Amino acid sequence: MSDRVQTPMTNEHFAAFCRSMVGQPYWYGTCLYKCTESLRSRKAAQYPSHYASGRTARYRQDISEKKVCADCIGAAKGYAWTGGGLGVLEAIGTDKTYASSYGSHLSLIHISEPTRQAEISYAVFCLKKKKKKKRHTKATK
Repeated sequence: MSDRVQTPMTNEHFAAFCRSMVGQPYWYGTCLYKCTESLRSRKAAQYPSHYASGRTARYRQDISEKKVCADCIGAAKGYAWTGGGLGVLEAIGTDKTYASSYGSHLSLIHISEPTRQAEISYAVFCLKKKKKKKRHTKATK
């Protein structure tokens, strides 16, 4: 069972990845992105109440420390879109980048309510593979 912790896209690997992301910044509306000024200004335009001027100093500190940010479900989606978080942890605090297949093959189909209101709570989410769209061509005579 311990080998599953090392195997991307297994429950054990995902749980270990989430534990290693503890302490990384929460930026509303993000999915495992490197913290950049460009990202901050895009999100400020998209979600002005979440990116108010009172929070700008903290966001700029995250940028200067080259952190990786996500919101709650964004971390789960980003994990899937990076092939199991490949390269994400190694990029924290460095100029390294990582590949992301943003929304390409998995879609979020359900998020449950947290199990309880406590310091530690669990929610369940489901990802499913997107079906490939078939192109239909009309035969001409």
